Amino acid sequence: MATGKASQDRDLTAVHDLALDAVLEFEPMAVWRWDASSDELEQVYRPRNPLFPDDGDFTMARWLERLLSPPPEEIRRALASVIETGEPMMIETQVLDAAGNLRVLYSSLARDEHVSRRGPGVLGVTRDLSAQRQLERDKSGADLQLKASIDAAPYGVGIVEANFNVRVLNRAGAQLLGSEDPGEFVGRDARLGLRPAIVPEYEAHFRRVLAGATESIELKADAGRWLEVTASPLPGQDGRPQAVFSIFRDLSDRRGLAEQVIAATGREQSRIARDLHDGIGQELAGIALTLEGLRARPPEDPALLRQDLADVLAMVRSTMGELRAIAAGLSPVAPERGGLAGASRLMLDRLAGQDSITLDYSIRLKAEPPAEVAGELFRILQEAVANAIHHSGGSRIDVELTGDERRVRLAVTDNGVGWLPDAAQSGGMGLKVMRYRSQLIGASLRLGPATPSGTALSVTWSAVDNRILA
Repeated sequence: MATGKASQDRDLTAVHDLALDAVLEFEPMAVWRWDASSDELEQVYRPRNPLFPDDGDFTMARWLERLLSPPPEEIRRALASVIETGEPMMIETQVLDAAGNLRVLYSSLARDEHVSRRGPGVLGVTRDLSAQRQLERDKSGADLQLKASIDAAPYGVGIVEANFNVRVLNRAGAQLLGSEDPGEFVGRDARLGLRPAIVPEYEAHFRRVLAGATESIELKADAGRWLEVTASPLPGQDGRPQAVFSIFRDLSDRRGLAEQVIAATGREQSRIARDLHDGIGQELAGIALTLEGLRARPPEDPALLRQDLADVLAMVRSTMGELRAIAAGLSPVAPERGGLAGASRLMLDRLAGQDSITLDYSIRLKAEPPAEVAGELFRILQEAVANAIHHSGGSRIDVELTGDERRVRLAVTDNGVGWLPDAAQSGGMGLKVMRYRSQLIGASLRLGPATPSGTALSVTWSAVDNRILA
């Protein structure tokens, strides 16, 4: 009977050891005992990648020789405390292994009454956390890089939690909300930084994004300022949206430019209406009255009739000329009028003889760009030449227009008073409109000093990756 029980105990012990081996294999760790009286370390379980030397003659003193942190005396005090108080303790250490590699070890310490007959010792279980700590360092570094990128962004960046609490806001975002300190908003309700009139619109936008949408809206921040907010959901650990990541920009300049363009379009429409009414309308009325008179009382003298008809024909031709002029103003780069090249030549020839400034140009367009591009480039050319004539104070303007249907470069250079960086940064309305028109077609605009003096403006449009031809 006793023999059977001993056999059963051995079987249970074997199963226990197999289970322990499986656990330790899955979660690599070393199990060891320390004899306080002899300072010897016994490795009860040694993982495949050993945490301690494999030789049998191993002591705590030898292990502490590899210790980088904390100081050895701190480890000694921890071991003594575990033995004296019986309270378990956990401690993290950094050591160099036999190959000279840095290892981060996490050890659980407990009092062991059965280490030796001379007194209690310590039973330890040590796990290797090197890979985990490296991942944490990498994540921390990535987080710092992300934070630096967010802080340096020229546009507002923010993260708002589901309860509208602001978790992250960069300096540019705080400035858009009227402050230099992001700390004024972090931890507070995002709606407190908005005008009460736009809060309902923002809340509706926020809830749509939190439900999974990615969208952009424009909000009127104050009387003269508009913000564009582009937001996307930020998932939590369970994969469901837990916050909203937003990028917001100041649209004030763009809105102002759009309003200027709209106002200019309105003025042009009013001018065309006046021209149609006062010019063509009056001439058509005169033609109609003349024809009515001829119909009511046709002249008996054939010569007089021919003269009346000639007068009517002259009025018709004059009216047709005015119509062509109006049409040319509405669509100056139409193909039937020579496209961008033809319209530019006509406009530059007309300006060349009107002012006490020499205007020289070179137009070498092998093919016409798309109509939308040609129209905006022509308006930019008009504005650039007008600015040079009226504001440069120079005696010469050079214009160069080159390219084809895939790429166009426009350059306008004068020899005037020169390029003023402050003026270029703030920019008059003419420069802002030119930049706006460039952005509409995806072109790049550069403004800088000319050589040896004056100002050089260049606009380059390319069809590569451009939405005009997408």
